[in-house]
Amino acid sequence: MDAGHSVVLGWSEQVHTVVAELIAARAHRRWGAVVVLADRDRTEMEEEPTAVLGPARAARLICRSGSPADPEALGTVSPRTAHAVLVLPGASAAGDAESVRALLPLRAVLGESPGPRVVACVRDERYRTAARLAAGAGGIVLEADRTAARLIARNSRYDAGGRPLNRPRAQHPVGSPDASWPAGPAATHPGAP
Repeated sequence: MDAGHSVVLGWSEQVHTVVAELIAARAHRRWGAVVVLADRDRTEMEEEPTAVLGPARAARLICRSGSPADPEALGTVSPRTAHAVLVLPGASAAGDAESVRALLPLRAVLGESPGPRVVACVRDERYRTAARLAAGAGGIVLEADRTAARLIARNSRYDAGGRPLNRPRAQHPVGSPDASWPAGPAATHPGAP
């Protein structure tokens, strides 16, 4: 497997969005592989994203069947040479515990050397501390509901042009440029989501 790929550990309803975002991010890069390791049938894992995302994609999608908590199965996705490793909670009630169980062997496989960025997600805040410990010092652990709520609230503070709603517009003559707002797309505005 080429170095610089993205690894997704686990399977949930989020996997389609995550894979689509990873593929879009790699559209103009050489290191285009997205590798998914989940305790599911490999054929189903390959067919389901194709049905949702469509067959045309810039990055290769590689699916491996096995437990993300199994060090041998982790070896099949080469996490040491990956650009990033994302850990998704399973759809079951034990999904957050599965994320923590996947992070522990991942940390052992990666060792102490600086490796890929590790980003994990939990649904229940009670698992956040355990996941942070398991992810290690460089790992990032997001709480799904809290993160979604913050994004919704943050985006509600901007108009369609990316300008803050609570910032008063500068008074300027009709036809002259509004110097208080940056030109260009909304993403160029500092603080825009």
